[in-house]
Amino acid sequence: MRLEKSGKLIKKIKIGKNMITIVFADQELKISPDTYTEFRLYQNKVLTDQEVEKIKSREQIDKLLKSALVSVSKGHPTKKVMISKLEKKGANRFQIDKIIEILVESGFLDDKQFMNDYLEYAKNKGYGKERIIQGLYDKGVPQHMIKAIKFEQNDEFKRARMMLKTYEKKFSRYNYIQRKKHIYDALLRMGYESAIAFKVLDNIKKESDNDEEEHLKKDYQIAQRKYQNKGRKKVLEYLLSKGYRYTQIVKVMTEEKTHEMD
Repeated sequence: MRLEKSGKLIKKIKIGKNMITIVFADQELKISPDTYTEFRLYQNKVLTDQEVEKIKSREQIDKLLKSALVSVSKGHPTKKVMISKLEKKGANRFQIDKIIEILVESGFLDDKQFMNDYLEYAKNKGYGKERIIQGLYDKGVPQHMIKAIKFEQNDEFKRARMMLKTYEKKFSRYNYIQRKKHIYDALLRMGYESAIAFKVLDNIKKESDNDEEEHLKKDYQIAQRKYQNKGRKKVLEYLLSKGYRYTQIVKVMTEEKTHEMD
């Protein structure tokens, strides 16, 4: 019942296995054993409205903390990401600050450790400087920590060079010029600076004239079908855009024309 001093009387306390139910005249409040002990609750104790709100806030913090620990168990997030998760769950500033404090003191939130772990992961994936930095920003690592990272050019080149074998195989169906372009673009997407990408291109093996001619003949057949009714000029422009030399193209076009006439 409501008392003159705007308090709430605890009429009954139900002790459960995991939760404790505090019974008032107009409501029941389920709380954890920790909250029950912390607020020293007992039957017939009168709580002010402020005390009741504190108990509710404490319970909400417990629920949010459990949710935060689940997130941590799935992968160590940064403070920024954790704050965003808590805000989406409706936590207020006081609750967020309290949970972050608990997680930091317990070692569950450590932006520096997260950054070092991500750096190792990203480098093992073959990422370059730009993609690594963007990834760290996206994950919520503080700017001052990111700016303190040192990227060695030799290390960047070695990682990029290791990607070359994979890319040469992936783009093997293209001619030499097109293959270089695709590899260059792929290295940029992986986060390498253009200077590093150009340096790696110097290591691409140039195919023999016979291999280049075979690629040209295949692309010539494609162009013939694509521009069947648009004349030889369109075919020539298409093949030039693929990076083939003019003299090579004319040679193949002449040979193919001769075969068609035979």
